[in-house]
Parts: sequence; C-alpha cells; structure tokens
Amino acid sequence: MALYQKKIAIVLDPLSARRLVESMFAYLKPDRLVWLIDAHRPVPEIIEQLKVWRPDGIVVRVKPDLHRALMEMGKPIVISGGNRAEHLVSSVGSDNEKVGAEAARHLMSLGLRSFGFLGMNAPFAPQRQRGFIETLHQAGFEAVEFNDPSVGWHHYMEMPHTPHAGLARWLADLPKPAGVFAAHDPLGWHLAHMCLHSRISVPEEIAIVGANNDELVCKLSRPPLSSIALPWQRTGAETALEIDRLVDAMEAGDTEGMQGRLIRLPPEGVVIRQSTDMLAIENPILRRAIAYIKAHASEPITVSDVVNQLPVSRRKLEIDFIRHLNRTPKEEIMRVRIERAKIMLAETDLPISMVAERCGFNYADRFAACFRQAVGMSPLAFRKSMRARDAEPARHAPQLSPHPPETIPSQK
Repeated sequence: MALYQKKIAIVLDPLSARRLVESMFAYLKPDRLVWLIDAHRPVPEIIEQLKVWRPDGIVVRVKPDLHRALMEMGKPIVISGGNRAEHLVSSVGSDNEKVGAEAARHLMSLGLRSFGFLGMNAPFAPQRQRGFIETLHQAGFEAVEFNDPSVGWHHYMEMPHTPHAGLARWLADLPKPAGVFAAHDPLGWHLAHMCLHSRISVPEEIAIVGANNDELVCKLSRPPLSSIALPWQRTGAETALEIDRLVDAMEAGDTEGMQGRLIRLPPEGVVIRQSTDMLAIENPILRRAIAYIKAHASEPITVSDVVNQLPVSRRKLEIDFIRHLNRTPKEEIMRVRIERAKIMLAETDLPISMVAERCGFNYADRFAACFRQAVGMSPLAFRKSMRARDAEPARHAPQLSPHPPETIPSQK
C-alpha cells in the first residue's frame, strides 16, 4: 500500500497559512499528502501547477477569479472564509455577523451611547457591519458608518501612510465619547493613528475595537488595540474535516455527500487592551472610584478604602454603582482582580500564589475560591485550558463535530 493515498493542495496567502495550517495538519487523515501554494501567485501560474500535480482536493482562500478557474478542474474545494456552498464546493469561516454583534455588545458594556463603524471595503465588512448595527438597534442605539469607495487595500497588513481627510472629518464630527468598531485590526490600527494625528484621546474620547485579534497589529497600535478573537484553530480543523469529507465522497461516488456546505464558526470573545479600557460614565464620583479601583486592585483594598478617597458615603456610592453598572463596588473590585488574574494565568508562568498576590489576594486559597466562583474552574485548570487551546489543537479532537451546528447545506 502506498504511504499517501490522496493529495491535498492548500492555496493560501502566508498570513492565512500561519493561522490555519497547523490545526489543519492535526485533523487531516494521515494518508493525505499536502502541498502548499502561495495564493499571491498569478492565477494562471497556480492553475498550471495544480494541473501538473493533480490534487484530489483543494483548500483555497477567498479569491473569486481563482475560484472560477479551480471549479473547472472538477475537484473538491473548500474556500476559507468564502460564502459558496454547491456541488463539490464548501466554505468554512467565522460567522461575521456574530463578530459584529460581539463588538457592539462590548462597546455598549462600556456605557457608551454614540457609535461608529469603519469598513473601508474589506470583503467581510458588510456582514460584520450588519451584525454590529442590528445588535445596536435592538438596544435602541444607532451607528454612523464611514466608508470611502475609492479606498481599497489589496494586502491585509498595509495601511495608508498619510492621514485620510474624510476620516479625520468623520472623527471630528462623531459625538463623543464614542465607540467605533473597525472591521479588522489593521483598520483599527489606522483609526488609532488617525486619532493621534487629530489629537483625539483613545479610549477616553474614542474607544476602538477591531477584529481578528492579530497580536502583532494590536500591539503595534498606539494604544494597544482591543479585538474580537476569531476561532482560527477551530477553522483550520473544520476545514480539514470538510475537505476530507468531500474527497472521500467523490471517491465513493456518493452524490449526496458531494454536496457542499457553508460552515460558520462563532467568535471567541473580546481580548481587551488599552483602546477600550474605559467606562463612559458621566458621574465624576463614580469615575474617580473606578479609576482608584483599577490603580489599586493589585493591593488588598476594600470598599472602605475606596470610600475614603471620595466625598460621599458608602451607601451613596453603592447606590450609584448599582444604578450605573448594575454591580456593587465590592463586585467591581473582584471583577477587576479576576480579569487581571486571567491575563496573568494565560500569558505568564507565574506560580498561582504569586498571581494571587499580584491581584490583591492575601491568601492563595481565597483567590482560588473566588476565581472558581467567577470563571467556573480553578486557576490551574484555566491556565491549562488556555495553553491547550493555543498550543495543541489536536487535544480538542473529540469535541469537534464534522457536522457543526452552524452548518448550512447547499441547495441541491
């Protein structure tokens, strides 16, 4: 028996390959021979190489002119991030409407009442905008869009090197404080740069959230950019399962199995960085209280310590917290501490006892009990779950279904 039974061509740009290929390899059947082709090559060159290699299945990024040529080859195709589902063609990607909805919920949670959307002709921007706008509408809010049809970037990581006059005017006119959802992280980076150029404070005047959680881009932004995390590893895994399914169905002559599907995966929440690290609260006493809590949460402070900094009674402070934030000062102190602990557990190797100390807990046992109550698992289990998700996608294999709930079959 030959070592490899089927050949899979993966036609992706380098950025998409870094996001998806590791988990794809973990889930593809072991008898698959894989070949990577850079999707930035000219279409005729890609087609010529594929005709010579003769793959049994093809994974490709969103690139319409390439899709048309590939479909003429009559091979199973999975489009990464696409919207097509037909005979021998499936699409796997993030649910972009849910990405927009997640951004809206995050910005509303900051107490903001003015909102904007920046899309700039990104191919997935309309879906993300729709989810953003609809979620705001359901809560009784509107959003102002900025889009310049003349602007379009062919490469994801690039952004204009000169300020955009129209965008500068839009930012100046936007009622502040405001929250703006940028359709992807490079746009959020560009928006933060425009705010700096226009002397608009981020996040105090404009809070910005992007999408994709590209850490390089988010950390290059000034200030660092909050972003909606997308399920890259799950997307790679589901892509592998789907191309395997189509290839096997074609070999077996299974007409029903050769029908493509549209597979959409929900986002994984918000990674909060400085660009949205604020609360838009008009009450100056409440703002001072929250600022004090953030500045001193790593110390063993109590509500009495907060009250001692303010010209109000404890009872008045508690009433204002519940009215504006729907939580007490004590709950806010705990919330800030737990959020910091989650970051330390995910991003450092500090011992649990040291994480507890740096988050304002005198005793590790008390920290563990509070963390479990807030998160639903122990600090150690949370750390292990983050490491497993980031480093070893194959460990999640039993949880992945080849028929995920957000799967829409094609019309026969």
